Amino acid sequence: MSLLLKNELRLRLGPQHCDAEMWRAGLRAKLAGRASASADAGDAIELALAALVTQGLDLPLCASLWVEDEALYTMMLPAEGTPSDALAVARGQFMELLGHDDLSVQITLAPCGTQWIVIALESALLAMWREALAMRGIAIAHVRSALLEDINTMRIDLGAHTGHAVFVRREGASVLGVTPRTVTRIDWERCDVTDPEQLAGRIEAQGLQQASDDTDEQLPAVCVVPYNAGQRALLQDMCAQRGWTLSRPLLGVPA
Repeated sequence: MSLLLKNELRLRLGPQHCDAEMWRAGLRAKLAGRASASADAGDAIELALAALVTQGLDLPLCASLWVEDEALYTMMLPAEGTPSDALAVARGQFMELLGHDDLSVQITLAPCGTQWIVIALESALLAMWREALAMRGIAIAHVRSALLEDINTMRIDLGAHTGHAVFVRREGASVLGVTPRTVTRIDWERCDVTDPEQLAGRIEAQGLQQASDDTDEQLPAVCVVPYNAGQRALLQDMCAQRGWTLSRPLLGVPA
């Protein structure tokens, strides 16, 4: 049962798309409306919000942002020292990778408590989203990693799975090493997800890399998590041919 104390606007955001959902408050949260738009950054937000308004919905004064994988930088670090120590290490590595540290960075413990998951977002992109929302008098209440939220949402579906959990997005897929207790690695594979063979090749390459790292010749088991029903239908044959598990789509899973 999902208790929601007040109406909530949730925006799933990538660099070029926005999925907006309005949830009504109550003992069991109820989806009141949904709209999607593809455009550059802030324009996608305005288009999606305008579509919600045309559905007769009143927009709340705050929004929760769920940022998609393609807009984030992610790394995992050993859970040694304090969170501040880990943040300093992560910022140094992001600086080497990007050439700047103008980032909004969050850190959380993986479920087993032995590794940090560090998520970074370009400050300029966050500022653009904030400005687009401010045009409608909406403030940002929370900024979350959509991937971390989705891992929690799918925890029952993944169950006792050990191997790879592949969260397919619009511009690629996040390939996670998972056990029933934790997440062991997170890798982003940018590819054309409308081409199942290209996606399968990227997943298999990750499996070969992990098998090599673990000095184990056997490829990890794979569970593919599609984003929506259309994507699930597209990936059915790919998974069936390789003996991979195909879960229900994320879109439509109760909050």
